Amino acid sequence: MPILLGPYLAETAVGMGVMGAIISGTNAAAKNIERVRTGSASEKGALIDVGNEVVKNGVATAATFAVVASLGVEIVAAVGVTLIVGTTLKYAWDRGRDAVEKDLGNRKNRPVKSSARVAKVSPARAAASLAA
Repeated sequence: MPILLGPYLAETAVGMGVMGAIISGTNAAAKNIERVRTGSASEKGALIDVGNEVVKNGVATAATFAVVASLGVEIVAAVGVTLIVGTTLKYAWDRGRDAVEKDLGNRKNRPVKSSARVAKVSPARAAASLAA
């Protein structure tokens, strides 16, 4: 007896997250194939973008499904809640990722500050301490 993937995954929030990840992964792959073909993205950059989309949308889909399922609302309200929660989660993820990337980019350009003091030791004193 074959297992039908769609109905099987649609039973749980994790399953819905997997479906969201699969769908967004195919969309991101199609977008990035064109970007690599035209030279506007490297293969590594394209793979990173696909991975980011898969994780982000899988998590957002699972969380959205969990919220909607816990409310037990009718179909029209469920669609509305899905749009609001899903959009909010994706927006928050993107803004958070942008903030982290900006902070990491700023850190690369800053000199490293050290609060540790380095003791100045003469070569003779260093040799004497090693010999002891």
